[in-house]
Amino acid sequence: KSFSLSIPQMDVTKYSKINFAIRAKEEGSPGIVKIILKNQKNETAYRYIQGIDLKWKDFNIPLNEFKQITDWTNLTEVTFILESWNVDKKKGSILIGDVSFSG
Repeated sequence: KSFSLSIPQMDVTKYSKINFAIRAKEEGSPGIVKIILKNQKNETAYRYIQGIDLKWKDFNIPLNEFKQITDWTNLTEVTFILESWNVDKKKGSILIGDVSFSG
């Protein structure tokens, strides 16, 4: 399963991190979530985040860890993916909040 956020015409060159909060709901926790960034040139880069459970966790991932992105002037999408082969529990939901970029 995946959840994508479209970003309207956003130049993130002045920022150094992507920030968000995430947690699992009562049914189960995936443990691992893949986050993908995509730009207008269709360059994509991803990172895995671990330790997703029933408590809110804040993540601040440096953008320079997304090495495959060469053009940060027009980021178009942020996607969160639960890969069935790579999660602790295959049933459940996650909540994502406070998605932002910071310097």
